[in-house]
Amino acid sequence: MKLFNNILRVIYSPTVLLWAVVFGAVPTNAGNLVPTNTTRTALNQISVSGNTSDIAANGSDITSVKVTKVTDINNSYIQNVLNSDLDKLSANIQLAQATTNSPWRERILNANGTINWQEYTNVAQNYHKREMIDYRFGPKYSDFHTTEESFPLVYQPSSDGIIRKNAGNWCRVSPGTDGDPGGAWIMSGQMLFSPDASAPPEYQFGSSNMRSADAAMRFSDNGLCLRVRPEWTADWWNRNNISTPTTPAVKQFYNASGSQLPLPPIATARGVGGASVTGFLAFQNGVIGITGTGNDPYTSEGFSYLSAKLGNGKVPTAMAVTNNNEFVLVTVWDTVNRKGQVAVLAVKTRQMAQESRFYWGLPGWPTVKGLKLVGYVDLPFAAPNAIDVTVSTRLGNPRGYNDNRNDDLNLQSVRDNWYKNTAWDTSWGNNYWKQTAQSGYAIVSSRAENKVAFIDLRPMLKYYRKMYLTTPANFDQTKNEGTASNQWPHTFGHAPEQKPVVAKVLTIDKPTAVATGNRWNTLRTPRSYYDGDFTKPLKTAYIASMDGTVRMYNVDSLIFPNATASVSDIPFKSFQVGRNPVQMFHGFHSTANDDYYIVSRGDRAIYYTRYNGNIRGILRDSRLKDPVNVAVSLDQAGYGGSGPDKAMYANVLTVMDFNGKQIVNYMVDDGSNVNKEQVNFIGPNGQKMLFQHGYSNPVNGYPFMFTVEEVI
Repeated sequence: MKLFNNILRVIYSPTVLLWAVVFGAVPTNAGNLVPTNTTRTALNQISVSGNTSDIAANGSDITSVKVTKVTDINNSYIQNVLNSDLDKLSANIQLAQATTNSPWRERILNANGTINWQEYTNVAQNYHKREMIDYRFGPKYSDFHTTEESFPLVYQPSSDGIIRKNAGNWCRVSPGTDGDPGGAWIMSGQMLFSPDASAPPEYQFGSSNMRSADAAMRFSDNGLCLRVRPEWTADWWNRNNISTPTTPAVKQFYNASGSQLPLPPIATARGVGGASVTGFLAFQNGVIGITGTGNDPYTSEGFSYLSAKLGNGKVPTAMAVTNNNEFVLVTVWDTVNRKGQVAVLAVKTRQMAQESRFYWGLPGWPTVKGLKLVGYVDLPFAAPNAIDVTVSTRLGNPRGYNDNRNDDLNLQSVRDNWYKNTAWDTSWGNNYWKQTAQSGYAIVSSRAENKVAFIDLRPMLKYYRKMYLTTPANFDQTKNEGTASNQWPHTFGHAPEQKPVVAKVLTIDKPTAVATGNRWNTLRTPRSYYDGDFTKPLKTAYIASMDGTVRMYNVDSLIFPNATASVSDIPFKSFQVGRNPVQMFHGFHSTANDDYYIVSRGDRAIYYTRYNGNIRGILRDSRLKDPVNVAVSLDQAGYGGSGPDKAMYANVLTVMDFNGKQIVNYMVDDGSNVNKEQVNFIGPNGQKMLFQHGYSNPVNGYPFMFTVEEVI
């Protein structure tokens, strides 16, 4: 009864409110409100859900009580609680406190839950500004906690972020001409941030080419050097715009706009199938452009940074790229027609495993020569805020392969050979690189409207296969390229049969992040392979909600090419992470492409999870003040598989710490280390560790997004 009286005291206090019952770890000042061994699993039926004037209490069972107002809790509610069955109060109840004068809110909603169109337009028109970036990521730690918890300090094995093995003075922070003595490995991409007004001019673009990590070996002494340091300033070792305060493409787009391009970009994205040297950037005014990693074909071969433009009043809010750079999908707030959409852009990329031919909408790497808006898919909600996408191909990094050098699609025999490869039964061999996707899907969510949509991409993917790989007449149409609707690639208006369709809509309370699964598109064997089904992640979709619940859905019907789309209303599994999970990262260079890193902004935590929902570890560090986005990459010195004295690697977790104004790197134990080449994950007292701190680098602003790829 003591526990229950304390709950009532919190509910009825004039200075605090019942913000949630399932929102996460209890603040350290919670005293005896709940048992100290609580976990977040119980009483999911109790929630805060609106601003109406009444308190709804269904019967006398506390597990069915739904609080619909967080102030003016009345005596009838208290009496109802007193009459409830206390045995149903689990020790897993979670309470978090927030002051009544500053609760976080969905600013685009009216009090009755409808959209405030004036504020909707205001948010969209300022989507690139710091206030809206903060809003986009939702409530932060202080919105759930009135008092700071005690956080651990994660062990840092080297104060300068450099791991050395038999390496001399050449292995240092800023090497000179001796800093590139042998084989090198560098990871780089675009880091987006809201710059300080006082930042130097080169930082005012809000997009830097940042290397997440780099490494080298010295042939003369076999020295190995890992620099686990996020850097956006060049040194002799990292030249050619691999690291630079201003992403060259952004400066080009800005100059071409007559200095009218809204900065910073609102999003950056890359394909997760491997070799995605080309990155994509979205700007608030609807410009969608390409960029590189530095030391890439845009630098070395003179290719242009191309862009396309969305229609009037269409503001991009999130972006995803299909696995092998076939298409870019952009969520849109349409402020003119007051609806949500997904814009679809076809990409013209260098065909896999050869160097001379470029095709639209087929798997490609690493250079983009064309970007065309082919149409929009209307959504059953107005304010999409998250998207992810996957297609069925099993491909990877084609560097060094020339299997398709002589494959001229003008020949019927070549088209027939490509067409018969289904991407389901193609294994390593003569036809491996001749895959094109037949199936795939996207997930789109609206946090404000409590909706999630599944988009079936199969009509579009099959249309591109038909046009490229079947008859001479169809293939000849793909030669007539241009901007017109009836020129290739055709728009949805010209060829409506290709238009993706919304196959399923779910109602989920405050969905904050979505993720698809992927096939075996990785340098490493997926975890699922050892469990006997490496296609399992591809068949699973993940939806995270504000309370930290991650729901897993079976999407077989969107992956099998000829199945009828049928996604269940009920997840087949769910698991819990921290509050307000804002991102679920998975990628080609990660610990495995079916590993997920889930960022909880509300609890300042990062959850390392398997594809099956099992949590391997949780990263909480006193250094991290406001994590909102992560990327995991590989840092490797020497040639992998050479042995522990000839090669060394680390998996690097790079964290965007928004209000902390810093980039923070960690090393992650991948749980494998077959070749004994992984860095040592033993702490100072001999304890086994999952995470180690690499280095923290301050930013002249507020970092919020990062994508990364191996430098070519």
